[in-house]
Amino acid sequence: MLPHPHEPAMRLAIGQARIAIEEGEMPYGAVIVAPDGEPVVAGFDRVDMTGDPTRHAEFDAVRA
Repeated sequence: MLPHPHEPAMRLAIGQARIAIEEGEMPYGAVIVAPDGEPVVAGFDRVDMTGDPTRHAEFDAVRA
């Protein structure tokens, strides 16, 4: 079976969620992918550590 084309990005997002857990955050990770399918940037939840309710994983990735 061939790997799914989104597998590298999903693995990166899971890795970001693991970092969030290590930092005491909720286990959420997000990845922004280029049109060619390559991951461009990633982020994880930082709401608890910053006290900022806008520091969700997807916003963190956009900020990056």
